[in-house]
Amino acid sequence: MVTALAIGHPDGYSKVNGLGVLEEYRRNGIGKMLLKRAEQEAVANGTRYIGLASGFSREDAHRFYEMMGYQKTSYWFRKRLK
Repeated sequence: MVTALAIGHPDGYSKVNGLGVLEEYRRNGIGKMLLKRAEQEAVANGTRYIGLASGFSREDAHRFYEMMGYQKTSYWFRKRLK
């Protein structure tokens, strides 16, 4: 997780850079525990918002994040530089 400053977030925000649970371990509360811990760290760091990016094809993950109270708010764009 990283903390960053951004327009619209004067106190900064936290970003989960990667979260995944192996398929054979899913639906055992591990993802929920990891995400809750990230949220606790964000609060401890003084940020009021937390976000993450998830690939288009990870529809099960999207449902999980929405169940955890996250909202789809944007697309993530990237460009590979030489």
